[in-house]
Amino acid sequence: MIAFVLALAWQADRRRLLLLLADAVLATAGTGMALAALRAGLHQAAGRPSGLSGLLVPVLVLGALGVATTALGAARTVTSALLTLSMQRTVMHQVVTASAAAPLRCFDDPAFHDRLARITSTATTQLPAMTTRLLQLLSLTGGLLMAGGTLLLTGWWLAPLAALVSWPLVRAARTSNAEQYALSAELAETTRRRRYLEQLLTGRREAAEIRAFQLATPLLDRWNHAYTGEYTRRLHLQHRTAWRRFRATLTSQAILAALLAALAAAVHTRLLTLASAGTALAALLMLETRFRTTTLTLATTGSSLQFIQDLRQFLHQHHPGHRPGQPATQSTATGTPHSPTADRGCAELRLEHVDFTYPGTPTPALSDICITIPAGHTIALVGPNGSGKSTLAKIIAGLYEPDTGTLSRDGRPVHNPQTLRDGCTVVFQDFLRYWLSAADNIALGRLTTDTIDPDRLRQAAHDAGAHTLIQRLPNGYDTTLAKELTGGTELSAGQWQRIATARAFYRNAPLLILDEPTASLDPEAETRLYHHIQHHRQNHTTILIAHRLAATRNADHIYVLENGRITEHGPPQQLLSTGGRYAAMYHAQATGYQTNTTPTNSTPSNGHPYHGPDELHLPVASGLDEKTANHYANAARALLEQPPESDPATSPRTHESAP
Repeated sequence: MIAFVLALAWQADRRRLLLLLADAVLATAGTGMALAALRAGLHQAAGRPSGLSGLLVPVLVLGALGVATTALGAARTVTSALLTLSMQRTVMHQVVTASAAAPLRCFDDPAFHDRLARITSTATTQLPAMTTRLLQLLSLTGGLLMAGGTLLLTGWWLAPLAALVSWPLVRAARTSNAEQYALSAELAETTRRRRYLEQLLTGRREAAEIRAFQLATPLLDRWNHAYTGEYTRRLHLQHRTAWRRFRATLTSQAILAALLAALAAAVHTRLLTLASAGTALAALLMLETRFRTTTLTLATTGSSLQFIQDLRQFLHQHHPGHRPGQPATQSTATGTPHSPTADRGCAELRLEHVDFTYPGTPTPALSDICITIPAGHTIALVGPNGSGKSTLAKIIAGLYEPDTGTLSRDGRPVHNPQTLRDGCTVVFQDFLRYWLSAADNIALGRLTTDTIDPDRLRQAAHDAGAHTLIQRLPNGYDTTLAKELTGGTELSAGQWQRIATARAFYRNAPLLILDEPTASLDPEAETRLYHHIQHHRQNHTTILIAHRLAATRNADHIYVLENGRITEHGPPQQLLSTGGRYAAMYHAQATGYQTNTTPTNSTPSNGHPYHGPDELHLPVASGLDEKTANHYANAARALLEQPPESDPATSPRTHESAP
């Protein structure tokens, strides 16, 4: 562990580490010189009791050593603080890198989050402090050797007895260290819950709902309850530690008193001269002080060592190169979105008898999944909430590895899921809203260099219907999308969804996965988005997850999931004609767009009957104003009337961005 800590310090700032090592050596030399000067002065005084001129040189040496010690102490404080900052940066970089390389599955395990919280605390506080303590121990060890050597020269029999002075403190410290680590592990989840409540009570995004539901008082009560429980446990530990240390200190002081009595007896029996006894007394007191300081330092060091061992194992376990078979050109830690596999184009994907269960969950999220996704096809995944659609999409994207079964690409089994991630882009339901500029929010889709392709960026924004809204922002594409930052602005949910979709289009990967991509879009923006997807389908394989089933009518194949299993699948026309689960869900939604007038039983060009486009409207009585109702009715007509392979260029709607 010590080598691991010093190696990290060397990597962070070797120059300042060397300066602190030199300081420790100088401190040791200073201790030796001080004891030698004291011994010489005492012998001079004993040899010439009537004259004090012999004490002048030792006194001047001791004074100079005191000044030098003060100066070195000030320099040590500054150098140590700068080394701490460098180490925090270096170690947190490694922790973040390892965390980013950890499989997505880890983030579904509460124990992983407990460990990550401990690791983060260790990286920012324990490890830099540990480096300082190790250097302090080096200096203390040198002082102990000097004091111990002086004691051996004056009264060798006192040295082994002096070593016993700190033994009770060492034993007490070891017990306290073990208790401290165990309690920290026990309270990890409690601490995370408390910090989550703090975020709810202080965060901007949470502020509106907290006030709307008047949750401040009940949440604050829960925070107080969590804090009280944590405080009580830590208070009891501190009481036990203090009482244990008090008893150990009393024992140590008793041993020291016995040593002083033995020293007095040695002088009385003339076993030691008065000068030698004075030197031995100074060495003994220095030895006791340094023993005590060393013991306290070892106590905190021993506690930190357990946390640092945890940190070391975490960095090794989730190191980017830890995974067997990892390609040399790809960094899983950074998730580099470009590698040779990213340009292979569309490929057929096949899942055979795939099962998946989340950590700590007894019920499988997916069971016996068999799916074939031909290259260039559009596949729709539908089903009720919690049926496993998003989990299946994450397996296809290479974010989860199945527990059992096989996943193949163009007939070859996929052993490294990174090859799937390289050629895939995903729009999640819970996409991230980065505190960055609008341009960066989009370019993060494929940020291979620091340079952003402006033409590609604007094309992606235009295709997602985001270009116009970005142009209307105060600084256009350079506007920061975060109210929490100076000069930033906030977008609506629908506008954010367009930004997230533009990010996926900017990536331009062969496989496009859309998980409820229009949940927050207005009807016209939704229609234009699906037109764009249809227009570019020959260059991409698309997997669509949607609860608005009208959006799935142009899919080549639909898979219906319930309770983690595929219950039916086939082309849309076939599923509608068989009257199964898909048809029931589809018609349940369609009734919301129909009136009670006599159906016309007309059949549009795509062959799917409905009750006539003129009857598709949402009554104002449903709670929508007439303009909004007409928007939804128009969107429904467009989606139901367009043929499966319609070209958006011939559609009555344009590719202009939604206002």
